[in-house]
Amino acid sequence: MQSEELEKRKLIWHSIKPETKPDWVENEDAEPPFADIRSENAIKLITENEIQIIDVRFDWEYKHYHIPDAVLIPLPELEHRFIEVDPDKTTLVVCEHGVRSVDACCYLNMMGMPVKNIFNLEGGMACYSGPVEKN
Repeated sequence: MQSEELEKRKLIWHSIKPETKPDWVENEDAEPPFADIRSENAIKLITENEIQIIDVRFDWEYKHYHIPDAVLIPLPELEHRFIEVDPDKTTLVVCEHGVRSVDACCYLNMMGMPVKNIFNLEGGMACYSGPVEKN
């Protein structure tokens, strides 16, 4: 992972969850508990595999547009609704710009979801070029 990206994630974690820092915040050799995935690879993952898509934006953002079949679990509700996420399925976590989804990915991993199953949509929905549903 590029050091600039790692530093960005450290800042996110220091500001959001200062009391529960994962190892990769303090240890530069540690890998984050998820993988970033670019739009084109996310589209391929969605079309070629059975995955669950978790949208952690707010309701009004989701209603504006979202990936088909995405389940809306706003980030503030994730703590109480994470049991709705199947830990055995590959999971794509999305938000608008790829920041809130970082927090969601880390939280899902802390709750026992395997690292290999968690993907963060890099740049979020703002960079996603696949099919969307609009209300």
